[in-house]
Amino acid sequence: MGFGVKQADVAAILADTGTTLPAILATILAKTDNLPADPADQSDLETILARKYPFMDFWAHPAADKITVDSTPQDIAFPSIVVAGLPSGLTLVRVVFVLVIANLKDTSAADNYINAASKSIRIMLTGGAWGTNDIIALTLDNQALYTKASAERGGPVLYGPDIKATVTGNGTWDVQSDEDARSDAIVALGDDLELFDVSVGLRFFYQ
Repeated sequence: MGFGVKQADVAAILADTGTTLPAILATILAKTDNLPADPADQSDLETILARKYPFMDFWAHPAADKITVDSTPQDIAFPSIVVAGLPSGLTLVRVVFVLVIANLKDTSAADNYINAASKSIRIMLTGGAWGTNDIIALTLDNQALYTKASAERGGPVLYGPDIKATVTGNGTWDVQSDEDARSDAIVALGDDLELFDVSVGLRFFYQ
């Protein structure tokens, strides 16, 4: 038994190169002419691939170990969020603020919670002025963060409204519940409501 190509088959292929082969090569050339040029179209492709995920999260580091909310309204600072590395040329669809509280603890010996409606956490680009350049990132309703007397419980994950009109991209974003300038800082029913391992972040949805 032998292996290989018959001489007659080779002869047939060679005899046909004058007609079929040029046509095949012309088709291949037409296809390759439609491929992206390098490097301009390659950059476009890299940009598209960079947007393969529908959103990106940016978190303040480190998280706040403990934030205390008492019954006297006052400014409460949260960690700042650094946003860097968003893909260039994107179109923002939605931007939301995220608050994550690992644990809640009451130290007032009575059921405790946010003790007024429409108390807020605000955000602004570093360098702005509270009361002028900030916007509401999250609103906490009356009785939010409800914790039983002298008890501890797991905390929630809360999402704010769309704030893409102000939070437009890369930068350092300061976060605060503001009483001095806005008079809407979060306040507890009793002293104190303690928040542990508090993370704040921004989620950018884009296309």
